[in-house]
Amino acid sequence: MPERLPGWSVLLVMGKLHAVLQPNANGGAPVAWWQAHQAMQVADEWRSQVNKSGQVLVFAAPVGTIGQQPREDLLREAMDRAAAAGKLVGAAMPLAGT
Repeated sequence: MPERLPGWSVLLVMGKLHAVLQPNANGGAPVAWWQAHQAMQVADEWRSQVNKSGQVLVFAAPVGTIGQQPREDLLREAMDRAAAAGKLVGAAMPLAGT
């Protein structure tokens, strides 16, 4: 399980993913590190689990390392390969919003 990243959070509003928030350098309200051009709908099952746990696991890798995978098993294999090559990072972030 990735470690919690202090001050960072994932913004979900009305069942849609809006942004990943980072701490404000000036100490104010968090600011968007990543923001969707258009809020992205998430699966009801995903939202339900996030609401229960209160946290989201976020993973990142360099462009082209994982690619777009058509199935969950292929995505898992691509992420495992990226992790084995030291090209995958992850963090647990609390849920902000609803």
